[in-house]
Amino acid sequence: MSPGDALGRRRFLQLAVGASAVGLGSLAGCTGTANVAPGSDPLAMMANRTEQPIVAGGPNDLKESATVKMVAMDGNEGHGYAFLPAVVWLKPGGTVKWAHEKTHGSQKVSHTVTALNPQNDKPQFTPKGSPGFDSGVIQMAFGSGNSQLKPGTNATALQGQLLHYRYGMRPDMGNIHDAFQGPYMLKFAQGKFPKGVYFYVCEDHDFLGMGGSVVLGDVGPGDPGWSPAMTRSISVGNPFPRPLTDRFELIRNKINGEVNQ
Repeated sequence: MSPGDALGRRRFLQLAVGASAVGLGSLAGCTGTANVAPGSDPLAMMANRTEQPIVAGGPNDLKESATVKMVAMDGNEGHGYAFLPAVVWLKPGGTVKWAHEKTHGSQKVSHTVTALNPQNDKPQFTPKGSPGFDSGVIQMAFGSGNSQLKPGTNATALQGQLLHYRYGMRPDMGNIHDAFQGPYMLKFAQGKFPKGVYFYVCEDHDFLGMGGSVVLGDVGPGDPGWSPAMTRSISVGNPFPRPLTDRFELIRNKINGEVNQ
């Protein structure tokens, strides 16, 4: 991904939404102008409402595979965005699948799964030498035959932005009327993905604290791959919004709690 790719995608989606507000209003969920109001539901409340765990597995219970739900809550008691489970303990060579949470009041907005990795023009919070995975836009904004979006120059450009991704699989990729809605699946193949802790974000919901983690292998303090995710300062020298800083501090506490049991 070149330095301008992420910004270009964001700007184009904003323009597309503005041009077709009726048909693409929900697409703004991935541009920082979501129709779901920001707020501060604690992660535990979101986990309870969606019946999803905060942590999947542990150092002695590494998962062969795991499904992470992308949650966008809206309700009288508060709002919140999250990846749940926020921590996945994964066996090397295992697979993670990210999918929209479509029940329990979770809203239909778009997301990304983007590693905090220099390949994605992000600060490094993944093991050194690891690839910077990026799902591209995973949307729930419009379906097949949407009359508000017709083929043409803008539609073609939008399709190009929606199909952009790095590593992983997008198995049901379609044309612009059936744009990718997930799941995004990534195999953490041995030899390609070093053991360690991987932090990732929804690229444009980070200001709402939407971040998650994968712990690949039974790793702990002192092991290669524990740094930089578990040791690098989150609040100093990094342009993270406060809700994302808080979320990663919570994630670190959860990981440390499992290691210290």
